[in-house]
Amino acid sequence: MKSKHLIISAVIVILLLPTLGYGSNIIRQVQIKIIDEQTNLPVSNVIVYRLIRTSYLDRHIAFIPKIDPVNFKDKSIEEYRTGKDGIVNISAQKFSLDLYESLISESFYINIDLVDEYVGSETRAESFFRYFNIHDMINLEKFYNPKTSYRGFVIYNTIGKDHDFSSNTTKRRIFDIQWNGKRLKDQPESITVRLKHW
Repeated sequence: MKSKHLIISAVIVILLLPTLGYGSNIIRQVQIKIIDEQTNLPVSNVIVYRLIRTSYLDRHIAFIPKIDPVNFKDKSIEEYRTGKDGIVNISAQKFSLDLYESLISESFYINIDLVDEYVGSETRAESFFRYFNIHDMINLEKFYNPKTSYRGFVIYNTIGKDHDFSSNTTKRRIFDIQWNGKRLKDQPESITVRLKHW
């Protein structure tokens, strides 16, 4: 009888392991300063969204192996606004990770927002990311530049040595994207964004 209970307990523990806190990662402190490209003056009250994403392995559906076992999770969704000095300060954050889960990207969305009619019952930031997909540029008609004289700007940082590539910028309809393939720095980082005029 005892051995039966031990076997059942062991099976339950094995099944629950992927949901237990397994490790943690710290993303460094960041300061973003937003200035006018032409005058170098700070731009105040600019909306800044930040998204931290993770990947995790989900090998089975009801014990049937999946062809592509990698899934993605929005680990943290945050909303900020620049002050009179054009600065947003973001504290270092520690994230608990489940078994087989790892941080893969951090991205900032500057002077881009969702048209009010598409904002749902969740937070505005959650509604923003429900429609915004940086890799698939659909739904662009649902977004606009709140500071109407400036284009938007996206900073996309990938995490880990498997994603190393040189920084480059691509242009989209209402914003530019800076792609950074590098490990996130352990030390505090200061980023200056020069918003371009239309």
